[in-house]
Amino acid sequence: MLNNIFDELNWEKAWREDESTGVNMMKAAGIVPERAFDKTAQKYNHQCFTEEGMQRTKRIIGWLEEQGVAFEGASVLDIGAASGGFSIPFAQRGAQVTAVEPNLPFAEILENNNQKWTEGKIKIVKNVFEEIEIKKEEWEKAFDYAKE
Repeated sequence: MLNNIFDELNWEKAWREDESTGVNMMKAAGIVPERAFDKTAQKYNHQCFTEEGMQRTKRIIGWLEEQGVAFEGASVLDIGAASGGFSIPFAQRGAQVTAVEPNLPFAEILENNNQKWTEGKIKIVKNVFEEIEIKKEEWEKAFDYAKE
C-alpha cells in the first residue's frame, strides 16, 4: 500500500473524490468555486499587503527558508495564488513563479501587483487547476516547489 503514495493518479483520485475538500464542498452547496471570492478579492488583497499581512507572509517564508527551501533560481508553482500574497515574495526572492488563479477579480489584482512589485516577472495562468493539462503545458517535473 505504501508504494501507492508516490502514484500521482492515486492522489488525483483522492482529491477529486474526497467530499471534504473545500472545492467539493463548495460544489455540493451549489457554489462555483472560481466565482466564490469575487466580492472579497479587494478586501483579501488589502489584508495580504498590510504591514501585519506582510509580516505573516515573511514569517512563513522565513520558516520555509530555515527548512532549507531556497527561492533564488527555483521554479515555483503557486496554485490558488489569489492576489499574490506568496507569489510576489517568492518572485522578489528570485524564484521563477507560475501563479494559477481562476478567479478573475483576483487574477486582475495579481496582474497589477505583479507589475507593481515584480516588474511582471510572474507568469499568471487564469484557469482552474483541475482543467490544466499538465503534459500539454509541459509542467511535468517542471517545478522545484508547488504551493497550494
